[in-house]
Amino acid sequence: MLSERCVARLLLGGALLACVPWAVLILVALLAGCATPKPEIRIVREPVEVRVPVPVACVTPEQLPRLPGLAADAALAQRPDYDLVISLDQQRRLLRAHVQQTDALLAACARAVPLPPPTVQQPKELSR
Repeated sequence: MLSERCVARLLLGGALLACVPWAVLILVALLAGCATPKPEIRIVREPVEVRVPVPVACVTPEQLPRLPGLAADAALAQRPDYDLVISLDQQRRLLRAHVQQTDALLAACARAVPLPPPTVQQPKELSR
């Protein structure tokens, strides 16, 4: 089975790996892996409680405040400057009231303390 060259190497203290084909070494390694015992598998039949958050609607669509009627952009573009500023201010007040109603509804829904209104920074004056 072994060639004369391999026998001579073995007698002179050579390595066995040089004489054995690689396929035989791979086969031996695979067979050694198959000889290991199987891991123990335990099946637990006890109920386990798993908590999963489920979204729940706390507001019905009827409770949502209606968006106030706003002027169209085309109608605003045709107004003179003074009327435009007045109508934009009115719309801003309507939208602010709408946002306050919506925030109050959401705060009650979330059972959270409503956040203070954001502070508005005034624009800096331009130096001339």
